[in-house]
Amino acid sequence: MKKTLLLLLSTFFVSSALVAQSSETKTYVVQFVNKGVNTDAAINPSLYLTDKAIERRLKQHIAFDQTDIPVNEEYVSFVAKAGARVLTRSRWFNNIVIQASPDIIAKISGNQAISEISLLDNVF
Repeated sequence: MKKTLLLLLSTFFVSSALVAQSSETKTYVVQFVNKGVNTDAAINPSLYLTDKAIERRLKQHIAFDQTDIPVNEEYVSFVAKAGARVLTRSRWFNNIVIQASPDIIAKISGNQAISEISLLDNVF
């Protein structure tokens, strides 16, 4: 529930900042298939989280898992190099929110790292 609320709030704030976007450019959520790392490998939280966050999670007995790993930078770079404007990313949902034209969406949609591209329409 908290994750869904966080995504909705993030989407709302991003969308409100996009009032002046062109009519051809739209906002999309790009969902990735994985984090691009070996899922069996041990997770080293110090690579991804602050010392304070690690201490808090240890104190509250919250396990570290794949959702702690950031979105794969190579995946994000691929989308950005195709011409999309990356607005935000979510390590929990393993996705990014972008602004792109239909041509750019067509360019990136064949990438094996992308599982789904959804139009963010009527966010308000």
